[in-house]
Amino acid sequence: NNPVKTIWSRTQCNIIKSSAAFQQCREVMSQSHIDRYVADCEKATCWCDGDSDSDCLCDTIAHFAVVCDSLGHPVEWRHQNLCPVQCGGDMIYSSSNRPCKATCLDLINNSTQCDVLGGVEGCFCPPGTVWHESRCISSAQCPCYDGMYLYDSGTVLKKDCNICACEEGKFACRPTNCSECLQDEFKCITNEICIHQSSVCNGIFDCYDGSDESSDLCDKKNCTSEQFQCKLSGECINSSQLCDGVAHCDDGSDEDKDKCG
Repeated sequence: NNPVKTIWSRTQCNIIKSSAAFQQCREVMSQSHIDRYVADCEKATCWCDGDSDSDCLCDTIAHFAVVCDSLGHPVEWRHQNLCPVQCGGDMIYSSSNRPCKATCLDLINNSTQCDVLGGVEGCFCPPGTVWHESRCISSAQCPCYDGMYLYDSGTVLKKDCNICACEEGKFACRPTNCSECLQDEFKCITNEICIHQSSVCNGIFDCYDGSDESSDLCDKKNCTSEQFQCKLSGECINSSQLCDGVAHCDDGSDEDKDKCG
């Protein structure tokens, strides 16, 4: 036995029975249980090798803190001079949190799989944020899933006679006139969802059926010298239809007043 190490262990483990942080927890425990945890702490730290004494101390106190949490008394016991925890990135330390990180998928699925009795300590995203693609982001930044497709936060779609906006991982929809898409929109063929014309023929399938990237549509992007290319859709019309008083382009760009005078 090392007398110096024995004294160090007793002094450090005394935190369990004397620290104000554990006061409420001790009040719901019997003295025999408290003494047992102190004895276990002293034994564990005494048996540690010289390089990991602090780790052994922190592990035993952390175990006692878990017991306190299970009794309804979570304890913020760590501080700069006692077993500090450094969290990376935007994460913060919590002594009692859900055993897994809240993610954007939890918002989408209304998941409660992490809601268990008692918590665990560790590094977690701050309140109001969730874990997404290896970082903490505001829940308002969560993308939306619709079928197999992923849409960025703020995306607005017209679907099934509704205008739907991606908000916090879910589409919030309101009824609208579903007869036609707006002038600057393209209607997907299969499900008649409206997407912005800027998303047409951009190399990304925004329509489930891929109609926004079909060769029949996108090949029209290359107009001949005898044709006029509509501004938004890229559709080609005959030059003879330009400025004839009839809008042949969905966006009316063939009858633009600056062009036609």
